Amino acid sequence: MKKLIVIDDDPLVLQAYSAAVSVLGHECQTFDCWKEAEPVITSQRPDAVFTDLNLGDDTGFDVLERIRLLFGPESPKVIAVSGESTDATQVADGGFDNYLRKPYSLTDLAKLLDDL
Repeated sequence: MKKLIVIDDDPLVLQAYSAAVSVLGHECQTFDCWKEAEPVITSQRPDAVFTDLNLGDDTGFDVLERIRLLFGPESPKVIAVSGESTDATQVADGGFDNYLRKPYSLTDLAKLLDDL
């Protein structure tokens, strides 16, 4: 079982992640901003953090940078999530470990989790 953190400012997206990850047999904690997620990420060191690229006050790139600063080379995997197709190139160049495009299927999520 993998421990996952999801950061997204859309409550419906957070509910969908939580349900999907649970069906796949993993543990998931959800947060709507970095400020709420940071203490949990720091104390529990998840296997992966899924972050939306557009978070209101922050971006997924901000989240990625903060996680890399906190953990250095031992960072959990950070997966960018976005509904914009143009974000794929930015994500590839930005240092994320993977990318999940919204809307995603349960099969897509399962494959990504298997690859962690």
